[in-house]
Amino acid sequence: MKKIIMGLCAVLVIGLFVALNGGVSSIRSGTSHDRDSTHKHDSHGDGHGECEDKGPHGGKLLREGDLVLEIVTYEKGCRPHFRVYASRNGRPIDPEEIAVSIRLERLGDNVEVYELKPGPGFLFGNREIDRPLSFFVKASARWQEEDFEWEYSQYDGRLTLPEELARQMGIQTALAEPKTIRSFLELPGEIAFNADRVSHLVPRVSGFVVESRKNLGDSVTSGEVVAVIESRELAEARSRYLVALEREKLASYNFDRARNLLEKGTIPEKEYLTVQKAHLEEKIERVSAAR
Repeated sequence: MKKIIMGLCAVLVIGLFVALNGGVSSIRSGTSHDRDSTHKHDSHGDGHGECEDKGPHGGKLLREGDLVLEIVTYEKGCRPHFRVYASRNGRPIDPEEIAVSIRLERLGDNVEVYELKPGPGFLFGNREIDRPLSFFVKASARWQEEDFEWEYSQYDGRLTLPEELARQMGIQTALAEPKTIRSFLELPGEIAFNADRVSHLVPRVSGFVVESRKNLGDSVTSGEVVAVIESRELAEARSRYLVALEREKLASYNFDRARNLLEKGTIPEKEYLTVQKAHLEEKIERVSAAR
């Protein structure tokens, strides 16, 4: 019985050993196949490497052949700047052994070039990155006497709207071009004539306008008729003037007669002075009525 049990145990141990060896061989074979296929996928005839999404440091992965660069826009506790981690087949490359430069192209044809310096395990930019962090990137590297280049775009704070939604919201786009900007400011105001060049004509008597020969703003000359009015007050004034005119004529006749009689000595001087006074009063009345 013991021999049977020992035989079964030996068979189980041998089977387990064979299974483990076969699994390890499969794993190694699969890993080798993946590396070969990855190497073939990363090789390009045009000299430009591929850009992958995220690396272990959260940056942009750039790959060409055995060389892999991870570009990070680092801004934790400091101003944003570039950090580049270089590796070969998963092993870090000494920052002293590789040279990297980054060229940024922004809207408006603004170009910025960053030369990276060796640091502790990575290369870092020689100056800060201005915001916004939205630009077209051209990265170049020189390693083991070979030149490498990559290109990609980085968008920060850009919003994309579907065409239908933009139309519903009334958003329109057009090609930017040089034009003259005219600013308009709407303010409440009043248009008025120049007070230094405007004269207000006020009639001396009240009445109704029966004819207007000029409009507001028209030029007039001296003596020109502007309007015709119908006025009872003016009619009464005219009547007073006519009466005053006739009374002045009578007073003037009496004055001339009294002066002749005084010269002949037929009337006393006192009577002459009374007639003269009446003549002057009627003359004053006539002038006042005329005005």
